Amino acid sequence: MPELTPKDLASSLKAGNIYPLYLFYGKDEYAKEGALEGLKNALAKGSRGQLDYLALMPEEFDLHQLLDTVRTRSIFGQTRCVVIRDFDKIKKKELEMCLKYANFNDKSKVLVLVTSMEEIKGNLKGIYELVKTKGMVINFVELNYSQLVDWVKVYARKNGFDISFKAIQILLDMFSYDRFVLAHELEKLILYFDNKKTIEEEDLKTFCRGYKEYTLFELADCLMKKDQKNAAMLLSGLFESEKDLGVKLVGLLNRQVRLLLGYIRLRSMRIHQEKIASHLGIKSNIAMKKLEEQSSVWSKKDLEMMLKRLYFIDRSIKRGGPLKLHIEALIACLTG
Repeated sequence: MPELTPKDLASSLKAGNIYPLYLFYGKDEYAKEGALEGLKNALAKGSRGQLDYLALMPEEFDLHQLLDTVRTRSIFGQTRCVVIRDFDKIKKKELEMCLKYANFNDKSKVLVLVTSMEEIKGNLKGIYELVKTKGMVINFVELNYSQLVDWVKVYARKNGFDISFKAIQILLDMFSYDRFVLAHELEKLILYFDNKKTIEEEDLKTFCRGYKEYTLFELADCLMKKDQKNAAMLLSGLFESEKDLGVKLVGLLNRQVRLLLGYIRLRSMRIHQEKIASHLGIKSNIAMKKLEEQSSVWSKKDLEMMLKRLYFIDRSIKRGGPLKLHIEALIACLTG
């Protein structure tokens, strides 16, 4: 089989074609991880939702254990998927032995070799040719600038928003071309500008000028997830110079607590997610996912108590109360 692209892999999986061997190589780590998730989902679907999954790094590699794994069936009959990351750092003889003993006609076992090498060469060429014969070799080439712009547009549209070209330029300049970083920042930007249909150049410029306010948004998100460690890190030095940030944090939390209370109430009535989103005025899939995650760590009673606490803190701060002390107490309360 010839060398293929991530799109070829996605089409193959959609058609239900599963091979015993896969080799993923190239610099696009984001696409590689997405392809692995796609493969795992396809394998689990073909195994009634069950998958026996094992991922190994070179320092964890044990030939005898791996041979036992690839040669035997799962105890419960699930499909077994073994992923060897950075396989190029493992001795060639050990890999060849592993491939030799793998049953290439048994679709209940899949072996995936992963590397960041841009080109398979030298003593690994034989393994490359073997996988091409028995399975699929996928080359993950990093996106160029134009492709990244298109990817950002598609990512935003999937979450119910548009983003202008000039805004994308600022985004790429700020956060490099790493799609893991870009996806993380896009999620926060979509939530931050939740009421806007299109994120424009001025929105990104406002974000750049008000980076402290953006960090404030991240802090509110950590608090709602009860992530005390990261909340404390973000708090450090944040309120030293700008008193208004404390009031804004309380406002952000107040809004999120009320949204979460509404979400929990509507969900208890067994209303569909799309109708809940419409009722709450939420356009972003990411925002709905956040509410779903947060609902697992908050009870209705705790949220109602938090609203009272936020009201007290807001009044105290506006009257000149000890800002940082209040916020530290709030963090302890939220994450305790």
